[in-house]
Amino acid sequence: MGKNQYENQTLQESVYEILRDNILTGKLPPNAPLNTSELSKKMHVSRTPVRDAVNKLILIGLAVKVGNKGARVADFMSDEMYEIFSARAYLEGIAARSAAKYMGAEEKEGLLEFAAAFERLYLSGDDKAFMELDEEFHFVIYKSLKNVLIKDMVEQLYIISRRNREVGYHIEGRSQQVVDEHRELVLAIYQGDEKAAERAGICHHSNTILKLKKKFEQLKQENVNSKYSKQE
Repeated sequence: MGKNQYENQTLQESVYEILRDNILTGKLPPNAPLNTSELSKKMHVSRTPVRDAVNKLILIGLAVKVGNKGARVADFMSDEMYEIFSARAYLEGIAARSAAKYMGAEEKEGLLEFAAAFERLYLSGDDKAFMELDEEFHFVIYKSLKNVLIKDMVEQLYIISRRNREVGYHIEGRSQQVVDEHRELVLAIYQGDEKAAERAGICHHSNTILKLKKKFEQLKQENVNSKYSKQE
């Protein structure tokens, strides 16, 4: 892989994107080892950009540490993570309902601007800015919650589940769905429709759960089939 292949990217960014895409497409299945020495040889780069890329994968939850130095592809839809996403889905519904009820006109106008910005960023392919805006968007909605305990819980669950959101966003077709679901959520809040807002908030994150489960069950099965084929 030559440096000139990605003129507007650093080598580390290029290596990271290749590894990330290999994970998301199943070329690197759940629990596959991420050996920096072997990867650097396959990619024809030094170990430093590979090591940096793997550390970034660990940071966003696409990989996990093994022992002191090793790493492997994460098993994303563990029972623990499923519970976290499920709990967050229902709390997001409560937050959306509160936003529809308590947000002022100016704040609701601001949500319309968020929806338009999500559309622009999706079309431009600026995933980093999209993810940053996503956090800002949801935390604005959380401000409408009157119960401090629930507000703290949903904020913490957002932060915990953030490690998997890039996985969900990059599943084929999911990014457009996210834009559409954000728009539906915003319109329900803007119109003051508490029931529709709660339903949209729950459905948005329930859809993420379903997509993640389907994707990684598929990857696991493909991995099993691949091992079985090699044994024949």
